[in-house]
Amino acid sequence: MDYKPLRIAVAADQPIFRRGMVSLIMSQQDMQIVGEATNCEEAVQLCSLVLPDVLILDFHHQISHSMNACRAILNRWPKIKIIHMSSLSEKELGQIDLDEGSAYVIQKEISEQGFVQALRHITRGVSITQHKPSLEVIQDEYLLQMVERLQAVSLQGRLPSNRDLMEIIQSLAVQLSDNLNLFPEITRRSENGQLSQELIMAGRIQSDILPDKEPMLPGWDISARLTPARETSGDFYDFLPLANNHWGFVIADVTDKGMGAALFMALSNTLVRTYAVNYPTLPAFSMGAVNKRILSDTRGSMFVTAFYAVLDPSTGRIHYVNAGHPPPLLVSAIKGRGIDLLRPTGKALGIIEDAHWTQKIVKMTPGDVLLMYTDGVTEAQNPQGSFFGQQRLIDFMRSRHGQSASHICDELFAELQLFTSDSPRQDDIALVVLKRTG
Repeated sequence: MDYKPLRIAVAADQPIFRRGMVSLIMSQQDMQIVGEATNCEEAVQLCSLVLPDVLILDFHHQISHSMNACRAILNRWPKIKIIHMSSLSEKELGQIDLDEGSAYVIQKEISEQGFVQALRHITRGVSITQHKPSLEVIQDEYLLQMVERLQAVSLQGRLPSNRDLMEIIQSLAVQLSDNLNLFPEITRRSENGQLSQELIMAGRIQSDILPDKEPMLPGWDISARLTPARETSGDFYDFLPLANNHWGFVIADVTDKGMGAALFMALSNTLVRTYAVNYPTLPAFSMGAVNKRILSDTRGSMFVTAFYAVLDPSTGRIHYVNAGHPPPLLVSAIKGRGIDLLRPTGKALGIIEDAHWTQKIVKMTPGDVLLMYTDGVTEAQNPQGSFFGQQRLIDFMRSRHGQSASHICDELFAELQLFTSDSPRQDDIALVVLKRTG
């Protein structure tokens, strides 16, 4: 008996989801990818060329466009099975008129295992009822491992290629978690019922992106902390070894919450690592390349603020750019010199393609301290609704700059805790303290 794999085409407007779907299908021995498309028009043309058994459509927030393509395809090739990947609610899905037997809608929360099973049911002509699964943890573990593999690639100093992504995701497709009940149980026991599997996994991605430890540089004292809020917002920091014994320091904040922000953070961090290696002494060029890649690979509304500095430890000279991020504080050890605010030198990343950043230079002398932070510090609120603010932060640094980097981090967190009292924190807090000691 001849072996005939299921011939599948994928049409999706977001590259990371299209590549992920393609790689998942390629990992199945009884399935074959016969083509990819990036929009509805290409999907119709693709069907005319390869006549797939199944067409998977995934157009972000554009279910109406997807349905139009579906009707056009079914009118010409009624035997093609069409699957719409949707983030709509069950109520919204119920209002959509589908050609029963030929078109199906599967909600994006489904796990990889559940999706493959559903795909096989559909192609065998078996009627399925798609329920919102309670086992999203399978998908989340898969995404978490993908992030870890992407980080491993970026550490090699190269940009993950399409082939890299496909190999990474393909190998992960068979490494699904067996512990299906762990996160639903945590969710049920959450104190206010609002903690979801998505936010738990977002927090795990966030923590796994962070470096294990601070670099040990002669003549420098470095410390960093990140405390996530109940709903993670995508803060991260990183230390990047560069050519000629230089080091890159980055702190950033994705302007959203949940799994989407965590994945966006992972993408941003990977791109910064890659382009930092490509432009080791030109942080403005690095940010420009990161910005263009973010805009080309994503089509959402998220963006990221970032401060990126390249340090020459031997001279104390720092080249930096500030992409719409809260200004780091440079505290001089020289009495009466004051505190310099390293204000934004350009827009946040992911807003406009032709953005530019001015690259600036500062020099740290022994005893100087540079405090990098995210807006969770200055926007922390007390029970009366007042913000901690920039001035309090400046006053704090004036009185503590003589301490070690680790003590500065610890005492600033203690000061914020005292200020906010029992008020719930609305945002992550990330700190990086760089002090020149010799």
